[in-house]
Amino acid sequence: MSIRTLGPVLAVAAALAASATPAQAGITFYDVFKTAAYAQTSNAAPATPSFYFGTAGVSSNNSTDLTGATVSIPTAPNLTLTGSGGEYLYATPAGTKAAMDAALPNGQTATFTLNGGTLNGLAGLLNIPAVDQYATAVPFFTGSTYTTLQNFNAANAITLNFGGFTPFSSLVTDAITFLDISQVGGPSVFSASGPNTLTSAFVGGGTLQAGTTYDLSLVYSSRIAAQGGFPGSTAFTAYDVRVDLIFTTADAVAVPEPSSLALCGIAAATGLGVARSRRNRGV
Repeated sequence: MSIRTLGPVLAVAAALAASATPAQAGITFYDVFKTAAYAQTSNAAPATPSFYFGTAGVSSNNSTDLTGATVSIPTAPNLTLTGSGGEYLYATPAGTKAAMDAALPNGQTATFTLNGGTLNGLAGLLNIPAVDQYATAVPFFTGSTYTTLQNFNAANAITLNFGGFTPFSSLVTDAITFLDISQVGGPSVFSASGPNTLTSAFVGGGTLQAGTTYDLSLVYSSRIAAQGGFPGSTAFTAYDVRVDLIFTTADAVAVPEPSSLALCGIAAATGLGVARSRRNRGV
């Protein structure tokens, strides 16, 4: 996944939403995510966001519950959630914070109305906090992680280090750190998560492939949970700060064929013989 395109980032956003604790049946959760996305292009912390994006989503563990959903907010246009298999999502285009806030404004009540399926017409409310609740720190990988990962030997292990974060206020009910390594345009190959005090993750040797480009992402997620408006569901607003670090592993070292090894051995032996002869002759 790459910060160069929003689509792959949204796949991770959906996965982060899915990390909420599900209910036993029907609508499991519904949520609003507001994300500030940074790019790490050196060993230093990035200074300004690359873009912002927001999502509104509904998840059900029964695919017949709904075929879509609508989110209405008094001061914003209605949002249409699309998807399948129980997962429905609306995403703002990647852009400015102002554009994201216009679609998903703070201090408003969002009404999620289910369309189609056995729960057609059922509605639930979500109060979006009046003030942004982003983490007080920008996530980034510390030390020489950036330079170490460029042309990294995929056979080696590495410990990824980063700082913890402090929730913005007491409104935050869950402060979670997420880390993921995915092939750019491909699947995730490593993930880890923990509380906001998490500061490292160990990636074993052989986890990565040689000659492959990866997106390493780190997310500080600050969540404000609310009582779900659908029976048995959980609702929350999440303010995420994420950083993406793009790197490419070193190409695999070619193993010479036996005949090539033999020729190398002969050449080395010949070279050593000549060197010894020169020393013995005092040349």
